[in-house]
Amino acid sequence: MSSMSKIVNLLKKSSIDALETKDPMRTLFGEVVKEEPLEVLVEQRLLLTKDFLILTRNVQDHELEVIINHKTENAGDPQHSHEITGQKTITVLNGLRKGDSVLMLSMQGGQRFVILDKLNK
Repeated sequence: MSSMSKIVNLLKKSSIDALETKDPMRTLFGEVVKEEPLEVLVEQRLLLTKDFLILTRNVQDHELEVIINHKTENAGDPQHSHEITGQKTITVLNGLRKGDSVLMLSMQGGQRFVILDKLNK
């Protein structure tokens, strides 16, 4: 068998496998029921522990570099103000908390779940 026909057969098999896969990815909703260690109840029927979860930056505390150009308001005694300028590091507090509702993706096979973002209550 030539290398070209091997490639064609491999592509055919990959296509058939992809078509036969049911639910390659599904959108799910969950609720954080425990922060440490993380546990998420999915659609009130499946409890997932941290071993099955992949977290995006949207649902984690993380540092962010920002550029600030700000002048404080008059404060203190005697009153004064000053500028805060330049590149600064801030901490974004997006970590998951008990009671948070989350949007998730179930990866192919349903063995791993990606938490994409929090939902507004």
